[in-house]
Amino acid sequence: MPIFSRNQEPVDDWMVIQTILHAESQLHGQSQITPSRRAGILFRPDENNGFLTTLERELIHILNEGEGATKTASRIEDDDHGTRWVVLDDGNFEDLVSSVYTIGNAMTHNDAAQLRIAAVFEFYRSGSSSGEDDWAPGSVGYWVYRYDRQRFYPFVPEGDEERNRPAETQISQMMRSANISVEKEVEEWRPIWGIPF
Repeated sequence: MPIFSRNQEPVDDWMVIQTILHAESQLHGQSQITPSRRAGILFRPDENNGFLTTLERELIHILNEGEGATKTASRIEDDDHGTRWVVLDDGNFEDLVSSVYTIGNAMTHNDAAQLRIAAVFEFYRSGSSSGEDDWAPGSVGYWVYRYDRQRFYPFVPEGDEERNRPAETQISQMMRSANISVEKEVEEWRPIWGIPF
């Protein structure tokens, strides 16, 4: 069932992002993946946006105060592409996912929705190797949520700006089997080089 059709407004990001909570539980339970403690939000900086210029201070309030505070550790990091990251670390996967959504939502409410590029979640391949595995046990991979498309896709960097396309196909099948909304247009599976975690 599609998340939205041409006749509907896009849904709230939480409706899509929260699907990875069930998927992680299912795939981790089947010894297919192990979630990392880390995730991040990639965005374009804007010196004219007061919220983004004080984001480091804002994160303290967003993540540590009020009902439902996750107390997720955070830091801001610039990359080599002129974009910026909020890097998150939390051993509780549910809190990590909640923190990603909450920060993205705060950006939306502070006139920075169009500056959000992606939310990125890190996973490792668990289980033992079979001869048909394209994503080897212990290898890292990412589930990328594109804010503009409201869909996930897999990304597996390998070497110097190379990517493991067969592994990405394998992961996309895992994701679909766990009812994650995967971007159908493979050309929209954009690489994100230099992920800082």
